[in-house]
Amino acid sequence: GPSGTTLNIHPTSNAAKCVGIKGGIYADGTAVDVFDCNNSATQSWQWNGDSLVSVNPVDQSQWCLDAGVESSWANGVQMKIWECFADLPQQTWTPVTTSGTIKLTSGNFCLDLTNGVLTNGNVLQIWTCTSGDENQGDVSEPGVQYTSVPVKIGTTAVNIHPTSDAAKCIGIKGGIYANGTAVDVFDCNNSATQAWKWNGDSMISVNPVDQSFWCLDAGDESAWTNGIQMKIWECFVGFPQQTWTPVTVTRSGTIELPSGNFCLDLTNGSLTNGNVLQIWTCTSGDANQDWTATSA
Repeated sequence: GPSGTTLNIHPTSNAAKCVGIKGGIYADGTAVDVFDCNNSATQSWQWNGDSLVSVNPVDQSQWCLDAGVESSWANGVQMKIWECFADLPQQTWTPVTTSGTIKLTSGNFCLDLTNGVLTNGNVLQIWTCTSGDENQGDVSEPGVQYTSVPVKIGTTAVNIHPTSDAAKCIGIKGGIYANGTAVDVFDCNNSATQAWKWNGDSMISVNPVDQSFWCLDAGDESAWTNGIQMKIWECFVGFPQQTWTPVTVTRSGTIELPSGNFCLDLTNGSLTNGNVLQIWTCTSGDANQDWTATSA
């Protein structure tokens, strides 16, 4: 398996950009790009011998940086991930643990920042290894390491409502499963994006397309204050911003961040569709902080 040392890999010219999996989608053929570093699992890499591996936090599957069939290697071939196989030439690279080129061991091709462009989403390529080419200089450093959320979560899905109106449900705004999507109230509609499961103290929505997990997230703890808007984010165990006091079919009331005196709050008490939820100082008897769960 991978070495266990998690790395972020940057163009040497800009440590704020990271090599990652485009769109966060773990699947054969997904492009590998540069993007603003964001501490996500899809920008965390491990060297397994001479394979550069990203581990899907949901199911622990391993995905390798892949240059495609060796017979097709040429300048400009775009990089992707693929299921890992031992000794595949297209997955065999000279490891970078500090700085330097990431070279295909069996050919004179190097991982290359396409056109030197640092724009988010620029897909990486291979190019003939060229001494001193800064587009081929990559630096790696220890990544932020968190334990990914376990696969086994509660089997009981619930809808969560403002206690004042059981016809409204907490959901994912626009139905978009992505880091940073807002969490709002909307007419209950039996959709997956309004179904939540509790994994201990994490409130999770499961994407029905790929079974990926998305947690209710209050953002960086250091920035918590009244009025911070709620969002979903990839799930991590022990994240303070994803740790809540559960509301279940047997317990209604507040959904509280245990490490702070903040509660999930119906912004301005408005039940209008699309109203984005916030956190607010927990206040006894505040109807905006009173939630009820029913079976989804």
